Amino acid sequence: MVSLETRRYYDSKKRGYTGRLVDSGRAGGYREFEGIRIPAISTVTWKLKEGDYTWLKLELTEVNYNKIE
Repeated sequence: MVSLETRRYYDSKKRGYTGRLVDSGRAGGYREFEGIRIPAISTVTWKLKEGDYTWLKLELTEVNYNKIE
């Protein structure tokens, strides 16, 4: 995965807008955790009328997988 885009409900009285807006995510900074390579750095951004607003910045530093033994 590199990116995704969806239309999600957005409600902001402060910005004076309510409705469905484009919300996009980007992934990168791939790292290997327990032998599995996954995107470790991600961002999620609203595409607002006045410009982009990144509301989530995520960096994985540790992953624990469910293991069946």
